[in-house]
Amino acid sequence: MESALGAPEEDKARTRLREAFLSFREKARLLTAEIHRDLPDFTVHDITHLDALWEMAALVAGPEIRLTPPEAFVLGGAILLHDAGMALAAYPGGLAELQGTQRWQDTVAALLRTRLERHPLPEELLRPPEDVTAEALRELLRASHAEQASRLPSIEWKSRSGTRYHLIEDVGLRKTFGELIGRIAQSHHWPVSRLADEFSEVAGAPAWCPGSWLVDPLKLACLLRIADASHLDERRAPGFLRALRKPSGHSDPHWAFQERLLKPRREAERLVYTSSRFPLEEAPAWWLCFDALRMVDRELHAVDSLLADLERPRLAVHGVAGVEDPLRLVRLIPTEGWLPVDTRVKVSDIPLLLKRLGGEQLYGENPGVPLRELLQNAADAVRARRVLEGRPANWGDVIVREGQDEQGLWLEVEDTGLGMSQEVLIGPLLDFGTSYWTSPLARAECPGLMSKGFRPTGKYGIGFFSVFMWGDRVRVVTRRVEEAQRDTRVLEFHAGLGSRPLLRPAREEERLREGGTRVRVWFDAPLKVPEWLRSVVNEEKLEKLSFGDALAMLYPCPDVNVHIEDATGRLERVLAASDWIDMEGTALLERLRLQSALTDPLWFKNEHEDVRQARGRNLRLLHGPAGEVLGRATISFMWKYGPGFSRGIIVNGGLRIDELESLSGVLVGSPQSAARASALPRVDPKELARWATEQGQLWQREPLPTESLNEVAQVVRSCGGEVTGLPVAFADTGWLTLEDIARRQWGPEVILVHRHEVGLEFADGEFARHYSLVMDRQYSQLHANILAVDQVGSSLLRANWLGTQPSWPWTNEDRLHGIIPKGTLAWSAVEALARAWGVETEQVVVAHKADAGPDLIIGQGSEERGTLKAFDWLIVRKPA
Repeated sequence: MESALGAPEEDKARTRLREAFLSFREKARLLTAEIHRDLPDFTVHDITHLDALWEMAALVAGPEIRLTPPEAFVLGGAILLHDAGMALAAYPGGLAELQGTQRWQDTVAALLRTRLERHPLPEELLRPPEDVTAEALRELLRASHAEQASRLPSIEWKSRSGTRYHLIEDVGLRKTFGELIGRIAQSHHWPVSRLADEFSEVAGAPAWCPGSWLVDPLKLACLLRIADASHLDERRAPGFLRALRKPSGHSDPHWAFQERLLKPRREAERLVYTSSRFPLEEAPAWWLCFDALRMVDRELHAVDSLLADLERPRLAVHGVAGVEDPLRLVRLIPTEGWLPVDTRVKVSDIPLLLKRLGGEQLYGENPGVPLRELLQNAADAVRARRVLEGRPANWGDVIVREGQDEQGLWLEVEDTGLGMSQEVLIGPLLDFGTSYWTSPLARAECPGLMSKGFRPTGKYGIGFFSVFMWGDRVRVVTRRVEEAQRDTRVLEFHAGLGSRPLLRPAREEERLREGGTRVRVWFDAPLKVPEWLRSVVNEEKLEKLSFGDALAMLYPCPDVNVHIEDATGRLERVLAASDWIDMEGTALLERLRLQSALTDPLWFKNEHEDVRQARGRNLRLLHGPAGEVLGRATISFMWKYGPGFSRGIIVNGGLRIDELESLSGVLVGSPQSAARASALPRVDPKELARWATEQGQLWQREPLPTESLNEVAQVVRSCGGEVTGLPVAFADTGWLTLEDIARRQWGPEVILVHRHEVGLEFADGEFARHYSLVMDRQYSQLHANILAVDQVGSSLLRANWLGTQPSWPWTNEDRLHGIIPKGTLAWSAVEALARAWGVETEQVVVAHKADAGPDLIIGQGSEERGTLKAFDWLIVRKPA
């Protein structure tokens, strides 16, 4: 093979090809030498690697595979270019050229989203941190190098003096073979199955060559592919170079195992790799070697099968020796002081594992979860199409249907979203734990999606599997929006995850008129899900809801239009896209009242009209840094009328995830687990504080009893807001604002009662605990040095009260003297005392209650002869 370009001098055609190739090689040598500057941790990709591929190609091809001189030129050119795109120098415009691509924007957006846990702002995308820029460059050079290789034959570089350069300087050869060289160079990253379609035809000889000098692109693509995959030896990772570069992280084991490998040989149609011994500390490198050699084996088998199926000449090598078992490979790749026994965790029953992890074991016995996941996936697809096509913010539909056929009762969810390609159907959709939206396939199929602000609800890649909680028979009908109706595909599960799904073209009556996806699930049991959704138990009765109300409970804040279709095909829109943002306040709270009833029937009661109207008119929006709406809420509390306390909810993608204490309305949040049983609101502290301050002002305009205003103050302070004008504490003279505390003349020692529970001890020895000092009004006879603050809770998250989630919006770790959280009225009271004494808060000395015993008499109860005791208190002293 190497002699194909070494023909006698008088052969003008050979001479032209040989001289053009040598010039090509010299330029490629300079270009590939730049790779280590941009990817310093990578093993050797310079001219020594490229020259070695000729040797590897000859080894795997054997004597029966011969090349014509043009084939040698094309293969040599593809070898020179296949990795050259990993150098930034392969882009004449340098970094600025890459930064002008949509792929760069998507890559930076994905990296920043991971770091910031939110979508980056436009200015953050334009000016990312240096380390993000460097990481994006590395990722993009790796991901795009094969595609860039296809362009390199036609790319022109200009010097500062105006000199123009091409890798192939011979214009005729560049026009004749440049495109083919680029495509073959790119093909080493394609799946093997694509080679037959791309390189099905043998090309004739150029006019200035003998007619027998044909070019077989398929043969050349197979040779490049196998030569590149199989070149694993110390030439790729010289020990001294490794010592100089000191590769880090995952790269070092790659260097370590290749440094020890010797050149492979061919025996009995297999490649045989040998090496020096791997000590115990390099066990990870040995296993990486094992995996790499198995990859080479798979490539050889795949190429051999392709050539055999097409009745083309087969390569001389069909596999790699010893890769069937680690204990067989260790005879060729020996270890020292340890034995490579494969002790990795194995899963014998994958369908059973998927059903458990993707079903009740993850989500619990909640039959509404599959519908929630189907709605989420549908909305994500609609939202993605809306972003890519620049459609209005209220565009896109999701349709829910119920029905029955000869196979039983079913429920179906259809969307007008992007639809799924065949690659998605057989890839991310069925790959448990792989989210399509964060995969390289999504960036390839949907360029610009991430950088344009798309924020998927789904991110774990497991939601689809929840449908098998309902039944084993599932049908997915889908087509991409850019495809024709006849391209609609159907993926069917007939026996759940225990059988292989069937992929087929859609029948004519199944074809989708618009792009999108339709998922139908047949129930194994009677149709319990809609019944469960429609049934809400309160203290008095079992209420029946319409299916529309049931959907509103599950999906209260969608940004897509949700419809129900009846048996006649009539559509009824039950939820309008993003209507929760500007709909009448009391109507939104009514929708959420039904939602709260789902998890806590105690609160499913009729609110007093004054309560309902006040909460509705005091709802206010909360925004994110880019102006996006992250909530619409108001403060909630136990009104003087008692019943009707209204909880708020946290939504993700419009779907209810969690509940809020002391707030009514909606906050947008991020799930904290794959089950999405809890979430943290996304609103930042500054915006939350601004909103809370406004809420304190709004509620002071309402005819509230002072006790209720104190509850408002508690929530405002918890959210970081200003409590100006609100009652925050109680003393012997009655309710006090922070301003009142700061103006009062206090003695050098104040007893701060900082918890709501107090006790009343009577003369006869009987003792009663009272839930709230404030609400039970046991404060009228407090001692003069007592300052009582009623801070009911430490978190606004319902899940935290149940002990399942961290506090929010502040953590319990930030405390005064390890006792009083800084996000409480008690801390504000300490700050006000410091102002009254004319000192800094940090100077105030706080004595732990243990100094004076567990209980403290703080006054006289309103009942006759009752003594009032506090259980949670501190001595706050004026600094000396």
